[in-house]
Amino acid sequence: MILPNRTRPVATWAGAITLAAILLLGCSDSGSSTNASADGATCPKGTTIGFLGRFDGAEPAATSPTALGVQLAVDEFNAANPECQIALEVESGSGGATAAATAAQKLVASRQVLAVVGPQFSGDVEEAGPVLNTGGVPFVSATATRTDLSAQGWDMFHRVVGTNKTIGIGAANYMVKTLGAAKIAVIDDGTPYSIDLASTVTTALGASATAVGTITDAPGSVDDIVARLEGFGTEDAVYFAGYELKAAELLRQLRAANISSTFVGSDTLPSATFLEAAGENVEGVIATCLCAPLSEISKGEDFSSRFRASFPAADPNEEYAAEAFDATNLILATIAAGNHDRPSITNALSNITWEGITRSIQFNANGDVVDPVVWVSEVRGGSFRAIGSVNGNE
Repeated sequence: MILPNRTRPVATWAGAITLAAILLLGCSDSGSSTNASADGATCPKGTTIGFLGRFDGAEPAATSPTALGVQLAVDEFNAANPECQIALEVESGSGGATAAATAAQKLVASRQVLAVVGPQFSGDVEEAGPVLNTGGVPFVSATATRTDLSAQGWDMFHRVVGTNKTIGIGAANYMVKTLGAAKIAVIDDGTPYSIDLASTVTTALGASATAVGTITDAPGSVDDIVARLEGFGTEDAVYFAGYELKAAELLRQLRAANISSTFVGSDTLPSATFLEAAGENVEGVIATCLCAPLSEISKGEDFSSRFRASFPAADPNEEYAAEAFDATNLILATIAAGNHDRPSITNALSNITWEGITRSIQFNANGDVVDPVVWVSEVRGGSFRAIGSVNGNE
């Protein structure tokens, strides 16, 4: 599905291509006579980037904050660069075990697609990564955190967030050093993402991890976990590595059983879905996330206001919207610098240092972002509030 260009007036664009940025990148395309200039970028007609997300009828692309972060970046770029109009081809990894690979095949086959933002979920990267890599399509994920994704030997792979290892070590450091938790339980929901994260947290905790368990879809699974945590008190912590609905169910049942331990979760918790599902139990819940809280970064307020102006019904604080905006602008920066084919964009991404909304972005040899930050937030007054950051290094 190719979305039409939607141009609107833009006063400022945080990722706008200046002459200095173009000279810094210092890359040119192989074969096109067009090139970027100080007055605005130029590129061949039909130049397209892709977005491989995860959405369906329940959450179409038009309501996904991640997808909207991508769309906002393209809209603002097109408004600032009338001689370089970028089309956006959107594909979804929803619909079955091979859906992400099928979506990736479509993007590879579309020769005007020069690069892809995504895939969105770690499992989709696992399926689509080999297809995109073999097809020579550079891709930048804004959300996929599974640690081993960067160890697959994919030259096309990049991500602008850290890994589960980073967030796991950060969470362990926070629970032990800041909370001073006496006992810590680590629970996952059986998904590949949560198993990887829970394993990292458990390893980092060492002897401090006094209980581990997995919530399944079997009836009574949450009850069994809660029963195993009998005796946990206010001085203890429960870390849940998994998705928001099971997190809310576990939290509700813990509180119903009068287990008042601090509930700590991962980057899935800061969402309206979790807050609504957890209900009155949500106050004091802590989340560790690789997503930058907009209230804590210098460009966050400006991005938030522009995002809300374009998409009033969506929340820019959810689903890595700002990171998706950065990942998209990173690709657009390479195009504006004169890279108009897949190989030259791949080379530019491997050598780029770029200031985004969320952080300065640079990739190591495996495509991981350099120096990621683990942010900590707490529910206060019914919503998550940033309370600081924590070291995610060993």
